[in-house]
Amino acid sequence: MSVLSALLLCVLSAAQGNRSWWGEVRLAGPLESVRFDCGADGEVVLATSLVAGEETTLALPFPVRSPLGRDGLATLPRPEVTVLGAGRAEFLRWSSEQPSDAFERLPVGLRARAWPPARGGGTLGAEPSALLLVLALSVLVLALRRRPAVALALAAVGAFSAHALALRGEDAGHPLSILDLEAGQGRGLRSSTAGELDPLPANVLEVEPGRARLVFALRREDGRLSGTASSPTERGARLVVREVLAADPWSRDAGRRDLAQAWVRGPEGAWCSHGAWASGRPLPPAETGDGDAPGWLKAGLPPGRDVLLGRFAQAGEGWLRQVGF
Repeated sequence: MSVLSALLLCVLSAAQGNRSWWGEVRLAGPLESVRFDCGADGEVVLATSLVAGEETTLALPFPVRSPLGRDGLATLPRPEVTVLGAGRAEFLRWSSEQPSDAFERLPVGLRARAWPPARGGGTLGAEPSALLLVLALSVLVLALRRRPAVALALAAVGAFSAHALALRGEDAGHPLSILDLEAGQGRGLRSSTAGELDPLPANVLEVEPGRARLVFALRREDGRLSGTASSPTERGARLVVREVLAADPWSRDAGRRDLAQAWVRGPEGAWCSHGAWASGRPLPPAETGDGDAPGWLKAGLPPGRDVLLGRFAQAGEGWLRQVGF
């Protein structure tokens, strides 16, 4: 394997991926707790209350990494089962339908939009290993300047890594949310970040760093499954929930909400700040310049199209990004 191929593999292996893959399990009482060990990827601890003679089959999320997506689930080792009590539990199979299917059906551009920042007040939150990777790539680019094609490929890898580092912003303990929309889709994508999240309603759960060990603490009561996901062994880990919304929640029919700040980009590429935009009112006149539109919010947007960026006025609602405004 060439040096270039090895470096590309190194970067790709660090890429984010879904960490909430669902599988079917069979439980038999009396049972109060069962643990499913997924090795280095993490574990699932389920609290339930099955009486003697009661059996049930249900689907649970597992925090495994599957580089090949759902097509690679069959190649993964089955979780090891430990039952606390006299009951029985077994892992049956990976579910034929996965919540991530809805996410994969979204347009590639919508899935690839920059996430809300996750650490530290606008400064780079880079891991030392990632900084060393960028430095090593820079040295190699200089050393291979007589081979322009190889140097260009290495420079692209370095730019990708630097861009990923630049997306790290707010403290992981402060939840952030962004609503992504695209004209004509009729659907939305909400991405939320926090140190601890409920994985159950989400289509995709991602974590940074990608190899962080996750623990799903689940509870089954009255036939309903609830729980949380966390990474207790990885300080400052960022969890990202990606949830596909069946309808556009910011359309005129759904009722638009107030924006504390709005920015608009025309098809020619110029940004303008419009200040606060109250629901039901026309877009305010443009102000000079683009104001303080966050750079991460503008990153990776397709050229030649109208774009609306906004910060919701309601606390906790986060940011809005709509392409084709």
